[in-house]
Amino acid sequence: MKPESQLSASGTESPANKPRLSRRTILRLTAGTAAAGAAGVLGIKPARASTCTDSCQTWRTQCHNWCYANMPQDKPCHNACEANYNECLNCCYAGGSPSKCTPQPPPVKSNLYALANALNVSAEIGYTGSLYGMLRARASSVGPWEKFDILDLGYPTVAIRGVNGLYVSAEVGYSRTDPLYGMLRARASTIGPWEQYKLGDSFQYGSGDVKYTIKAVNGLYVSTELGYTGNEYAMLRARASSAGPWEQYFWFTDPR
Repeated sequence: MKPESQLSASGTESPANKPRLSRRTILRLTAGTAAAGAAGVLGIKPARASTCTDSCQTWRTQCHNWCYANMPQDKPCHNACEANYNECLNCCYAGGSPSKCTPQPPPVKSNLYALANALNVSAEIGYTGSLYGMLRARASSVGPWEKFDILDLGYPTVAIRGVNGLYVSAEVGYSRTDPLYGMLRARASTIGPWEQYKLGDSFQYGSGDVKYTIKAVNGLYVSTELGYTGNEYAMLRARASSAGPWEQYFWFTDPR
């Protein structure tokens, strides 16, 4: 996504025909294993195989294909595929089943759509200093800055990774009276408490589609700050004790 100053004045895209991230999709995601290292992308949906080792081999092929498609220049991604493939084989040789041994799915490239203003959330990697990587709902179309990985830490807890390869933190170190308190920023190289979020899916939209709420480490819901102006307009901030229109989002699984 281009910086805001270069965006066209075209209208926003209707969410009506875009696939949403269902709870079932989230449940099939994984943050990968320690062997993934910096790649952190391992896991493919367990294959229906006649034997456990067949399932491992199918997963291995799918894993490498995922690396080629999403991280073509990233050797650690392919190395991690091999490491996890070997772990899968060892599990099989120890008597494990395909469902037990085969790694789980990779993160899904998704874009976050704020219902508050019907715009896509961007990671502002053009910003500098303490505002670098700020999440803002300000884009009418989806480009690289609007694509995120969702990593399952045990549903409903997830981590979110931006296009810069960094995890989204809730900046709860600010004073609660500071307008930047709870700001979401893609700036962390590892996942700690500030990088973990709980998804709520109690809101329904249309015929069974899911609206999400996002709750941060401070126990507060993430809001789209439509009252802010300038470069901070529609900043995402963990500051609401209850969920209203500003705290509702869609995850779309086909960013475009």
